[in-house]
Amino acid sequence: MTDYDNLGLKELVAKLEDSVLVVTLSSSEKPNLFHLALSEEIVRVFEMADLDDSVRAVVMTADPTSKAFCPGLSLTKGFPAGGLSGTPETNPYILAEPGGRVSKAIINCRKITIVAINGHLGGVGSTAMQLPFDIRFAWAGAKILFSFVRLGVNPEGLMTHFLPRLIGLSRANAIFLSGASPLYPTSPLLDGLYYQVFEKREDVFPAALAFAKELASSTSQTAVAMTKSLLWHSPIKGIEDVAAMESRTMSMLVQAPDSKEGARAFAERRAPRFEDKVSQIDTDWYPWWTKSKM
Repeated sequence: MTDYDNLGLKELVAKLEDSVLVVTLSSSEKPNLFHLALSEEIVRVFEMADLDDSVRAVVMTADPTSKAFCPGLSLTKGFPAGGLSGTPETNPYILAEPGGRVSKAIINCRKITIVAINGHLGGVGSTAMQLPFDIRFAWAGAKILFSFVRLGVNPEGLMTHFLPRLIGLSRANAIFLSGASPLYPTSPLLDGLYYQVFEKREDVFPAALAFAKELASSTSQTAVAMTKSLLWHSPIKGIEDVAAMESRTMSMLVQAPDSKEGARAFAERRAPRFEDKVSQIDTDWYPWWTKSKM
């Protein structure tokens, strides 16, 4: 088990609560602006959560005293000196800008990930800081800005991949190509993106945490990991490839103790006690996709 209280974090707070890792953004660049040090700490914590068997779910939110969840990139600390100039050999951020690294760390975390949006979002805050999560809770009053093309830049953080898959290509086109702003969690263009939307800002995090704890206590860690992998890393050649991979993962899971416990709990009408761990997955075919080193 990782000692999250003693990681020396300066841009966020990480605390384990009933198998749920709560990550609270508290950026030194007010109000919760995105910058390199913050991105590196987010990547570090989510990579740790992925490997930590004591973590079954992660909830990320912002310090409630901040008026913003993440309004975008800090203009003073956003990128290293020289920005994204140079070549891939001389500047690794050419291949993996900070938003992209954050997105990959979140999406590659094999535990349930939930974001509790309790403030305004802009730029990378609207993209990498919310879209890679499995489930999104939001405050109805949160302004959401996708102004990239109006600022002379393109969306980053893998958002040209995520947003079309989450809400459809037609609406993603309308949002990204128009720079339509501001949007809100209840805006028709974002219909279906949020699991729950609350009128009161202070209700968002408690609801997200309660949901995370319920899932942490009632789902199989290994089944969650395999399901997430199938959703985001299914072969794209055709339905035959997807069917083959689903069959392969199912064959592994039905032989594991959690599957037998799930069946017993269902028959006995009681809550399951799942004990299988992600660290116990030991096959020569998982993961079946190529992971970038960036």
